[in-house]
Amino acid sequence: MNSEKGLLTYLKNKEYAEGAFIFGSYARNPEGKHNDIDVFVLINENWWKRESKVINGIEHELFYFPSEYALNILKTEKDFNMAGWFMNTKIILDKNNSLSEFIPTAKEIVNKKLEEFDAEWWAYKIGDRLQDIEQEREDETQKLFLMNCLLKEILFVFFLSKKILPVKENYFVKKIAKLDPKLYSLINRFYESKQLNDKMAVLNKMIIQLNIGKPTTKLTTIKIELKD
Repeated sequence: MNSEKGLLTYLKNKEYAEGAFIFGSYARNPEGKHNDIDVFVLINENWWKRESKVINGIEHELFYFPSEYALNILKTEKDFNMAGWFMNTKIILDKNNSLSEFIPTAKEIVNKKLEEFDAEWWAYKIGDRLQDIEQEREDETQKLFLMNCLLKEILFVFFLSKKILPVKENYFVKKIAKLDPKLYSLINRFYESKQLNDKMAVLNKMIIQLNIGKPTTKLTTIKIELKD
């Protein structure tokens, strides 16, 4: 709580700060142990930056964004990184109810993107990765690296295919253990397998389980008219 008071004092002195909320692990569990505190700061000027700041002896990571710029990132980002910021929030500053309007708009964008899961696009992305793995015949270490990259993509797509916001990568496996024990078992088999062929067989089973169609290296998108 002292950290929140110190943070509020720090931001109140900044005229450009319209609102601020804490997100991440601290917002979910303020009483837990935290390495730092993540803060989104809504500003009324046309710039953005990240700032590491020690306040009352606690490391804070502050992310400053104007409204339209942040919303555009939410609309266009592929990794859903910023999207996760808005799922658990603790507002500490809200001048003129700026965040009271901004946060629901942000959540609406995220939910719309989750509903518009593009299975064809991900079948292409996975197909492209499979081709890279197939073509690597000289360096087993490189081939294994590509397999690990594919595994990460498969787990990411699993969340999207279920219309679930992906968690941070360091929580992928723990979350999947709760959501899908069968997929979790395949992850274990992948890491326990000693032979690359066995690992590849496990990855193919995972891809089938995603139910996104047959992987392909061909993709044609719709035409999108560009604004002047």
